[in-house]
Amino acid sequence: MPAWRWARRSRPRRPARSRWACSSSATAPPPTPEKAPGYLDERAGPFDAAVAAALRTADRDALAALDPALGTALLAAGRAPWQVLAGATAGRPWRGELLHSSVPFGVAYHVAVWTPA
Repeated sequence: MPAWRWARRSRPRRPARSRWACSSSATAPPPTPEKAPGYLDERAGPFDAAVAAALRTADRDALAALDPALGTALLAAGRAPWQVLAGATAGRPWRGELLHSSVPFGVAYHVAVWTPA
């Protein structure tokens, strides 16, 4: 089941006027060969922790400040969508809730819901 459907089902119903945003993505797993693209990079842990913290606190500035070059080097597929989320939610305060964050097999997965504050 896509993460957005899971997040939508797990949340209580909101009034029709309420809006919320959900973001889910992952970085790529490190391949086994040491010289392969995307091999375990020590920058991935801090990058994923920063993304999780930004999603948890609805920190648009932190998401917008993600380095595109670093995201590309880490094979972080969610970097561009997170920055779109940051831009799309500008203009009003939001409250973030990190529903899921894990790193199975070296791949970071984050599911968050943002509601208007």
